[in-house]
Amino acid sequence: MSTPHTFEEEHHSERRKLDKSRDGSQSLELDPRTGPLKKLTYHAYTVGWICALPLELVAARSVLDEEHETLRLPSRDHNTYCLGAIGSHNVVLCCLPVGEYGTISATKVASNMIQTFPNSRTLSLLVGIGGGVPSMDHQIRLGDIAVSVSKSGPPVKQYDYGKIVANGYSVTQGSLNKPAFILSTAVAKVIAEHKLGQGRVSKFMAEAIHKHSLTGYEYPGIEFGSAPEYHCAQNVEGSECGICGLTKIMSRTERTSTNPVVHYGTIGSGNQVMKDSCTRDRLAQRYDIICFEMEAAGLMDDLQCLVIRGICDYCDAQKTKLFQDYSALAAAAYAKELLLTVPSRYDRPAVGDPEAVCQEVHDHRKMMMEALDFDEAESRRATVKRAHSQTCKWFLTQQEYLDWLDTEKLPQHNGLLWLRGKAGCGKSTLINYLTDNMENMERRKLSNTVVISFFFNARGSELERSTIGMYRSLLHQLLKKIPKCQYLLDKVSRISNFDNIVTLQHLFEKALRDLQNLSIFCFVDALDECPEDQIQDMVASFESLGDSAVQNKSRWHVCFSSRYYPNVSARACIPLELDQRDGHADDIKKYIDAELKAGIGSSAEALKLEIAERSGKIFLWVVLVVRILRNLFDRGRGNRIKEMRSKLKEIPLELDQLFHDILTRDNNNMAELVLTIQWLLYSQRPLKPEELYFAIQSGDDKTELDCWNAEELDASCMNNYILDCSKGLAELTRSKPPSVQFIHESVREFLLKPRALENLWSESGAVSEGKSHHRLLKCCWRCVTFGDTDKPHLLGGPHRSKNQREFWQERLKKFPFLGYATWNLLYHADCAAKAQLLESSFCHSLNMKRYIGLHNALTQYEPEQFNERSFSLFLANKNFGSLLALWIRLNPPTTDNLYELINVLIRLGDLELYRKALSGHANQSRPDRKDIGELEVVLFCLLSNVFKVKYSFRPITYQSYSGIMSISMEALPWLLLTPLLPLGEISKQPLLNRALCLAALFKDENAVKCLLNAGA
Repeated sequence: MSTPHTFEEEHHSERRKLDKSRDGSQSLELDPRTGPLKKLTYHAYTVGWICALPLELVAARSVLDEEHETLRLPSRDHNTYCLGAIGSHNVVLCCLPVGEYGTISATKVASNMIQTFPNSRTLSLLVGIGGGVPSMDHQIRLGDIAVSVSKSGPPVKQYDYGKIVANGYSVTQGSLNKPAFILSTAVAKVIAEHKLGQGRVSKFMAEAIHKHSLTGYEYPGIEFGSAPEYHCAQNVEGSECGICGLTKIMSRTERTSTNPVVHYGTIGSGNQVMKDSCTRDRLAQRYDIICFEMEAAGLMDDLQCLVIRGICDYCDAQKTKLFQDYSALAAAAYAKELLLTVPSRYDRPAVGDPEAVCQEVHDHRKMMMEALDFDEAESRRATVKRAHSQTCKWFLTQQEYLDWLDTEKLPQHNGLLWLRGKAGCGKSTLINYLTDNMENMERRKLSNTVVISFFFNARGSELERSTIGMYRSLLHQLLKKIPKCQYLLDKVSRISNFDNIVTLQHLFEKALRDLQNLSIFCFVDALDECPEDQIQDMVASFESLGDSAVQNKSRWHVCFSSRYYPNVSARACIPLELDQRDGHADDIKKYIDAELKAGIGSSAEALKLEIAERSGKIFLWVVLVVRILRNLFDRGRGNRIKEMRSKLKEIPLELDQLFHDILTRDNNNMAELVLTIQWLLYSQRPLKPEELYFAIQSGDDKTELDCWNAEELDASCMNNYILDCSKGLAELTRSKPPSVQFIHESVREFLLKPRALENLWSESGAVSEGKSHHRLLKCCWRCVTFGDTDKPHLLGGPHRSKNQREFWQERLKKFPFLGYATWNLLYHADCAAKAQLLESSFCHSLNMKRYIGLHNALTQYEPEQFNERSFSLFLANKNFGSLLALWIRLNPPTTDNLYELINVLIRLGDLELYRKALSGHANQSRPDRKDIGELEVVLFCLLSNVFKVKYSFRPITYQSYSGIMSISMEALPWLLLTPLLPLGEISKQPLLNRALCLAALFKDENAVKCLLNAGA
């Protein structure tokens, strides 16, 4: 390995090469139109490929035939991997940490890799750049390739290991492992093919450059490749010796080709960079070394590794970076050629090894089961209040329920029982009771019974209120209880398949077909809390399952619950109206008797009876009224029964009116109440109790923000505060971790009705949806700008130091709301902008450097990070269209970042924002001819929707043409809709004509046809 001039320069240079997809010029991601990425198991990867520098990783990824989806890593493994395939071999790529070179770092990386990917030691490669040793025996030039295969000596020599003897000379002792036998035989075949003129290194290099539009990886020029070597010990790096000048310039045989030449011999490895020609020659002569690098000695004891190095300098004082990229690509191309010669039987060493096969299958199934599950799957059911003692038991003797259980009557109803009732009448509690009862029977008596359930939750996450979440949860429960059916997961190659409703339905149906000898009981609650179109599709699917169950004489029992209003019905089912049953009315009386403190006597009994009669059989109304009357009883004086009866007559009979009365019964803590309701209604996700507590604190400008001291403010105090602020209409879920939500969906529905908040608190004047988001934005902004978060040494990106990571972990504990405020500040800003309530002053006052630093410091995954230049792109990718439109108007995109912004907007299909982006650019000073030329290139790219060309004003080559002119009929209409505002007087017709000339010049028949149809 040859170290770059400076760490900062190397780091920023190579990060740009890896992430060129952000500025539109260079990307190593596969074209999304080629289909989804494969997802394999850890044992499937048989090639372990280690790089030392990011530029070497760029080269390695560019020669892959395909890339694979990344896998979840164990907590002990701190490496980051890129996965893919070359030919029939699955390859795992890993790069050393930035700035950490040498044998020690290489050993750590290799150790983690072979533990996570145990078969990667089968074919181990160390591929990158190194310093060559020119001699009369080895006519090594810059750009050539050195391979660790030696006839006489060891393939890798650790020259700085041993003992120091007289005169300061060191004597090395011991030797390192040789490459794996299969790699050595493969090298022999490659040597033979090269002597026959059948080498493919140059071909693979050209393909990589062309495929990924790599820049800087082309051959720099023969005048640089034949540069002389300097043999003066006094020579300082980067300067000419003032004593002897350039000495001992080595004569070279002129080559007829610039293609890399492969040299085989010993590679010297040590922990120091070689920059002295005298030391180089002395060690090379002693050990017959042809190349020096810094990592191989750290790998050879753990891996039978083959070292492949592209020559980028001569290990002297005149180091240059000119050949680093080209040499890295040359080494990667040789590695690809080598792997393609290895017999494909080494692709799966586990074949024939039952233990290895079983382990691989087990790992895959375990990973897929974890992916199926999600944290909130049981959240809603855990929050549903348990049935009160002595209630719900009546349902078990209802004839409809008994008919549902009777397998002889399945053909009459297809196993479907549908429980309906008014909002708040207790359907969820009853379904929860029935599920518990059936699960008890499953555990104690019926070994051939399987019970699964799902409770929709409109107040929860996306998965909690969608049929995708329902199928994932039901399938996970089914496969967990019947592990033999997990074989169905073997053909699921990607975790993202679990986001596809068709895939989930197919897996669920297959699982049920395999379990025909069992009785399957499925309970699904609150269908009305899921979008109606999804429920219609789900009910139709379950009906089909019922038909199949009847035909196959299997036992498939489903119990739904919902309100009356969904326009969804089933062909055959047992309907049951809960609020029309006497047993339900009896349950309400039992609850009132148990929970209401009213003393004894006829007056108390009459009061209880009156409550039951006024309830309309709505259990939620009863629960809230009993709570109100109980508090009155506890505080009352004198004739408390009379006071309670008087209060009961004042309480509205309708739930909505009851909610209104609860929220407006007094003016205590009104500011906290309004803000609490706004957070519960409009937060981007449900807030944890500690997040909501400090979010409310952030809304009071008079309250000084402070960190959370758990000794002074424990969880119970915060929970009581939140319940008090919500007037008892909020509750904590029983999920882990818990979050805060309304006690019932009907509360949220009431508050979301048109002008509901304005009618409640008209004097507040800031309770509409748009104004609420504006207020929540201010809470977030106050939290984000509080404290010392703008200290430069505390901010960092994905490679931040251990001290920085520890600082932010500790800070998030002290300021629980900081994470939400940082990540969702722009979400609330976009919602406020959508309501045209966001002032331009927000964009002007936004301290970009401070906010971006804080956001990136708290963001674990690099793709979610951004900088000032890519801020508009970040907004576009997040689909914050209203905020982006305001930002573009105040900060028009420059020519540099207009290209990728347009690409993102096209991908999102937002034509209006696309026009605004161009308009914003056109409102700047008129572009000069160079800008116009580049904008022409942008519009060419609109035809293909592929932004992989480095934009510069230079003649179009075949390589850049192929990236520009991959015409797509899907993208062509965008060109025709383009207002061409940035081009001023330039019309569309000359642009189409120029594109047609280019297409004809490069004989692109498809492009010619498309352009002619477009009017060229």
